[in-house]
Amino acid sequence: MNRRVELSKVKLNALVGYIFFFLYALANFIMSPVLLQYLGVTHFGVWKTAGRFFEFANIADGRSAQALKWVIANKQGSSTDIERRQFVGAALIVWLRFIPLVLVVLGLMVCFFPDFIKGIDISEVDLILGLGLILSANILIMPMMEIPEAVLIGTNHGYLAKGIQILYLLIFNFVMYQLLIGGYGLLVISVTLLFSTFLTALTTGFVAKAKIQWFSLTWPTKDVVSEFWRFSGWVWVWAIVEKILLLSELMLFASLIGVSFVAYYSFSSFVLLFGLSITLMAGAAITPYLGRLRAESDEAGFERLMNVYRELVLYLVLLIACGVLLLNQSFVSLWVGNEFYLGAVMNLLITVSFVQVALIRSEAQIHDVGLKIKNRVLFGVLGVVLGIAASAGLFMYIEPTPEWILTGLICGRFIMTVMFPRLVTKSMGGSVPLSRYLFGAAILYFCSSYGSIDSNTWLDFIFVTGAVFLILSIVLLPVAFSKKSLILLRKNIFGLG
Repeated sequence: MNRRVELSKVKLNALVGYIFFFLYALANFIMSPVLLQYLGVTHFGVWKTAGRFFEFANIADGRSAQALKWVIANKQGSSTDIERRQFVGAALIVWLRFIPLVLVVLGLMVCFFPDFIKGIDISEVDLILGLGLILSANILIMPMMEIPEAVLIGTNHGYLAKGIQILYLLIFNFVMYQLLIGGYGLLVISVTLLFSTFLTALTTGFVAKAKIQWFSLTWPTKDVVSEFWRFSGWVWVWAIVEKILLLSELMLFASLIGVSFVAYYSFSSFVLLFGLSITLMAGAAITPYLGRLRAESDEAGFERLMNVYRELVLYLVLLIACGVLLLNQSFVSLWVGNEFYLGAVMNLLITVSFVQVALIRSEAQIHDVGLKIKNRVLFGVLGVVLGIAASAGLFMYIEPTPEWILTGLICGRFIMTVMFPRLVTKSMGGSVPLSRYLFGAAILYFCSSYGSIDSNTWLDFIFVTGAVFLILSIVLLPVAFSKKSLILLRKNIFGLG
């Protein structure tokens, strides 16, 4: 397939990904206050905590689908159809080997979930256990969707997978709304989520089979399984690290402060949570093509695209972070009430944490392309351990407040912030745009010092937001992008020229 067609698919992957993000954010924006109204603060906090808590079990399946995506992307031009089918078979074998571990982990998580969260009544333990069992079933069927999705993404057809997810996102949220106004609670909503995941998995499998001619299952040789596992094993460990990286804040809040605080945190961090999705989708759209360039030994094209990707992520991160520092108080106050805004200090710490995690994940996405991730994973393990230990220590010995939890996490993760870009540069070339990061930090400091911009009505907020983002989008262009990248961006939306 010619390069022009491949590039057009990269654009389409990004476009559909951002459409999915917009609809997902819009659905959450609409449904979060509805859930809060019909479930109450405590049950809303339980729903948010449970959803994130049981995501931990998802990593116990070996993350073979995640490894499959990178193997397919990296070997797309250098493997036969039979070899690709064997990679699919190897992913299935790895998943089957991990099922006993998944069952044990899920069983333990269901049993201890009521004890993990603070602020629930003893009479609600059975409800919490039932919710845990249903969400566990949802975790068990996830690989049915993830393996065909990995093949679609690895072959540069990620837009099809996201299109299917858009369809069921809309259906699920419509059904959930009808159930809430009909008086149904957490258990019925969780069953609906389970059914939605099952239908998404079936549809993704059918589409992958129809679109990818070679997609089917061939029992792999021992050598193929061994080769796949050497990469998949480290992907699995990284998946654990990444999950802890993303969920540690919420889990520490739920266990140390209480489930009701999670509800307040969910609203204050709403925009930044979706900001992480924006930056991740940029990588999901571009990195499969990076893998293709690396497999073809196109070093110049690889380095050019890698630099543009880094600068694009920096631009998006700064744009979102500056916007949150200036506008989040007005947004949360107008949306659900000023009592759900956690204050200027927490807003700053949540924003700094977002910037740090987004940049760490973007470097990890680039590093995945090389299929040699052992050193990064080891630094990742060290970073999350240091972060959790520092958070717990500051919380217990300095002051039991959420500010110290976030401070500890940010400090502990700093080793990943420093080492991940260096590992990418060492193994793949290029250079770290350190001066651009420093300029970006200066702009964030200015926005934080300026303080929140007040808006009394939604109309005022929309007008102010438009003006702020127009100014920021112009100001941040020369900060984030080099002249070469700006020229490429003028030629091509993603600088892939």
